Amino acid sequence: MLFDWNAMEAAGGTDMMNELAKGGTGKMHRLYLADMALQKAMEAQKAGRAGVGGMLLETGRSLICAAWDADPLDGGTAAQLLALDDMQPFLPDSVRSVAQHMRQGWSVPQDQRYYQRLLQKRDTALTMGFLEKQTAREPDNAYWLQQRLALAGYEGDTGRVEAVIAGATSLPLPVRTRLLADMHLMRGDAEQAAALYESVWPHSAGMTEHLTRAAEALTRCGREDTALRLWQTAFALRGWDSNLLLRLSDVADGTHTACRMPEGRGAVLLYSYNKAACLDITLGSLAASRLDDARIIVLDNGSSDATPGVLARWKEHLGDGLLTVTLPCNVGAPAARNWLMHLTELDGCRWVAYCDDDVELPADWLGRMGAAMQRYPHAAAWGCRVVDHANPALIQSVDMHLDAPQPQSAEQVAAEGERRFAVSMLQHQDMDFGQFTYMRPCATVTGCCHLFLLDALRSGGGFDLRYSPSQYDDLEHDLRQVLQGRLPVYQGHLAVRHMKRSGKAALQQPEAQGNASANMYKLQMRYTKDEFETMRRHDYAALKQDLLRKAAALAASVA
Repeated sequence: MLFDWNAMEAAGGTDMMNELAKGGTGKMHRLYLADMALQKAMEAQKAGRAGVGGMLLETGRSLICAAWDADPLDGGTAAQLLALDDMQPFLPDSVRSVAQHMRQGWSVPQDQRYYQRLLQKRDTALTMGFLEKQTAREPDNAYWLQQRLALAGYEGDTGRVEAVIAGATSLPLPVRTRLLADMHLMRGDAEQAAALYESVWPHSAGMTEHLTRAAEALTRCGREDTALRLWQTAFALRGWDSNLLLRLSDVADGTHTACRMPEGRGAVLLYSYNKAACLDITLGSLAASRLDDARIIVLDNGSSDATPGVLARWKEHLGDGLLTVTLPCNVGAPAARNWLMHLTELDGCRWVAYCDDDVELPADWLGRMGAAMQRYPHAAAWGCRVVDHANPALIQSVDMHLDAPQPQSAEQVAAEGERRFAVSMLQHQDMDFGQFTYMRPCATVTGCCHLFLLDALRSGGGFDLRYSPSQYDDLEHDLRQVLQGRLPVYQGHLAVRHMKRSGKAALQQPEAQGNASANMYKLQMRYTKDEFETMRRHDYAALKQDLLRKAAALAASVA
């Protein structure tokens, strides 16, 4: 029996429905949802609504199982799961046994001040050295193992991940095997990952993460029929998982392979400032992609490095396919975007795509965007999934949605300013195992690579110069459209690699931090609380409509 989303909204309320629609992935998000479901279950039981209480209790149990399943080394989550099981047993014996092992072998140190300072410095070598010393001191504490694997995975050091797992001989075999399978999937070895996930099945009754990740691995190997069966099995157990529903829906109806060039003439627009090496890679990927008659236009924002030479070489190679515009100084991102969109050379174009000067695009990127335009023709913009260039298993940006801000104390308001909205960041709760590879509406997409219809872009007021020289001008532009009921669409089947700096180099200078903070304050104050609430209503109404449509189509396909 498929999950009844309408019944869940009636039972759990609009707040729970919104959170489920936003996403069903990430350990912390699942724990939050589990707490919400279990609290509402108790309230329903006290009110004499046994049927509603039972539905919410079952959902809460499933959510807390999935939270631990997302991070099986987390003995704290295992303890929460076992506490719920102690009240009324529901776990299979094999799962209970593994959870008990992880609970007993995991302890968070009381004093973590030094470790937290290391993390803030973003010095990977120093932090890993500290973690290895702690592991040597407490070899049976899986907390340190969990931290080492998380750091190595974040850095894309799968060799270290493999070595750490190999040395963790005290872990239960199903957990070690799952972690090895995850490592192979992160590394790009989908065949080996699928085989390892399959070996976990006999020991993981009722758990589903190995099924969804095995399905992802099989899809990457071209074995979609088997993958669909696994996703369907997982979905029968985890029907509340909107990410799973969206992934399953897109593979079932062929959306995941759709590729169609945008209709009409178009252009690809870039602006760049002192990133010659990155720009060279970006232009190389554009030149190697299918553009048909689309022209590349690059605005050199007053660069003083080797950028002019890079542009001259590509001009020689691309000829009329590349137009360059040179400014004497850096006018900032919003002005550069506006300058480009109003060039007379764009007259007659139907669409334009903005790309950052430090991205690497796949050959079919424009066809993927065109497929999203065909599926959602009335979107305000079309964006994509952005992953780290050095470690593509690390997700930087996906479909983002509007959250209510966290409560603030008077001291926080005085120090940070009032917060009127927040943006969801579920992508930072796990590595990329395919959970965001789908297409749907959202509140905002990243400005790294997004596409617009030119007439709508020109008539929409442009990008706000108040967010110069950079930061949040693209977000504000999206929110302006959401307020009017026009939402962007996220094309998660397109992954663009972003050459974002990592580690110590990613630490911003005080000037950049101050600019970002100031621009965020401007954005928080740009709209009233009522206007932000209107945006949230538009966002979640579109999410629920899209989700229910796809759930109905899946139900019809198995009827």
